[in-house]
Amino acid sequence: MARPTKGPTPERTDPSWWDRLLLSVMGPPQIGENKPPEGYVPDPAAELCHKCGQQWAQHERVHTGTMTYRRCPT
Repeated sequence: MARPTKGPTPERTDPSWWDRLLLSVMGPPQIGENKPPEGYVPDPAAELCHKCGQQWAQHERVHTGTMTYRRCPT
């Protein structure tokens, strides 16, 4: 009977079948600088609300229990 394992242990350091599957599908982790490439110009529309067209900084953040959403300014 096989012994169930939950991740690497001191006596077992080889990756699990799930890690091997993910590595075969997604490849190794992407390593590099955490900054945009030179000459990158951000899209100004990304800073605007898709409903009212105003900037996200002008919206009110509302917390209700476990949910958080933003309310458009009136």
